[in-house]
Amino acid sequence: MPSSEDSVNQLQMFEQQQQVQEQLIWEDENVNKCIYLISTLFPFRLLLFYAHHHDS
Repeated sequence: MPSSEDSVNQLQMFEQQQQVQEQLIWEDENVNKCIYLISTLFPFRLLLFYAHHHDS
């Protein structure tokens, strides 16, 4: 039989791992949002810039 202290330690370790995973997922989602914003806004800006310079 494992002592109760052992199971408490295992539980804490498990909770810490869960938190770390959630944080990584959250950071990953933020990075994806940034990439999405840049990839949608950047070509648009480039098109505006290009069109603006071709008028003159």
